[in-house]
Amino acid sequence: MGSVIVKARAAALATPSGPQREVLIGLHRGFISTVDVPAFAKRRELGQLPATPEELGSPSCSNGVTAGNILGGVMVQLQAEFRHEELRDYSVLFKYAVSYGWVLGIPVDGATVLEWITSSERLMRAHCASAADAEFRGVAVGERLELEFLRALAKRTKVQMAADEPERIRQRRADLPNLPSGVSFTELPTAAVGGPLDGAFEVSPAGATTLRAILRTIQAKILLDLKEDGALFDRGRLAGVTASDPVPVIRSEKTDPAFHAGRLFGSLEASMVRHRGDRKGLEAAIGVYTAALGSSQVQEALTGEARSKAALFADAYARYRIRSRGLSQPDADALAFFGWLTEQLGLQLTPKLLEQREHAVLRIQPNSGDSEAAP
Repeated sequence: MGSVIVKARAAALATPSGPQREVLIGLHRGFISTVDVPAFAKRRELGQLPATPEELGSPSCSNGVTAGNILGGVMVQLQAEFRHEELRDYSVLFKYAVSYGWVLGIPVDGATVLEWITSSERLMRAHCASAADAEFRGVAVGERLELEFLRALAKRTKVQMAADEPERIRQRRADLPNLPSGVSFTELPTAAVGGPLDGAFEVSPAGATTLRAILRTIQAKILLDLKEDGALFDRGRLAGVTASDPVPVIRSEKTDPAFHAGRLFGSLEASMVRHRGDRKGLEAAIGVYTAALGSSQVQEALTGEARSKAALFADAYARYRIRSRGLSQPDADALAFFGWLTEQLGLQLTPKLLEQREHAVLRIQPNSGDSEAAP
């Protein structure tokens, strides 16, 4: 146990300030709080790895604490069976545990995945997402050790494991190559040479980093299936983020509404990453804008009006929905949203179209959800 604590502290001290250091600080503290360490030794150890209030209060540190709790549970069990001596490279365990902590920290309706785990089925889905995240990032452990991580998670959440969990772990490992990852975030470029797929669009180094983070989250959410509906929105979002061509704005009868909404969201999200290098502060506006495009009013306009007139109406209605939600949107971002919409509809963003957009008026009929736009 002592060697794990020392290595965790050394890794944190050697890491510059930032999210990675915050994770390691949390890992160190979470591990110490889980294993049997005398109080005086715990105080001394914590004193050797000072941390600022900002670091301790960060989401990354919180995820690290969870990772440390899980790793501590694994090590306690291995020590009880005298199997900890089999381990030679603790860095693999650290990285595997960090993936666990990251997935368990994903927000779910005001809570986290860790708090969302209330049944053996959710327990297994959370484990599968955590293990797959580690493996997508090039870190893997043996089947027996993976089972210890699942047992530690079950103990942490106080959820009973199903009797067939070992068999389901074997099935998960066999199915890994077939996971719906679309494109691995590790294949994204680290320089401005295009991607996420060849020919899709040019992306800056900062944009590639953002896209890797987005895809990592999507992959985890697909496996978690948080709404227990087949993760249709997240599958659509994955299709939108990785699309190399414009995505359909008009929904076909065969396309599930949740998948369609996710695909629009992911496509606009990726477009804004290309436009700005990130999409900070835009998630809510992107969600409202793309949801408005899927509304019956906009879908009817897109199928019954001239394409340019329908685009003006769709944009005006979507911007109205954003304002009605109390969201602020800079003009540059609003224009970028419209540029994306015209691209999906196969329209040229001409000066005339931009002038018509400036003078477009959205009329909301009284006591009705119907609306119309006039150039």
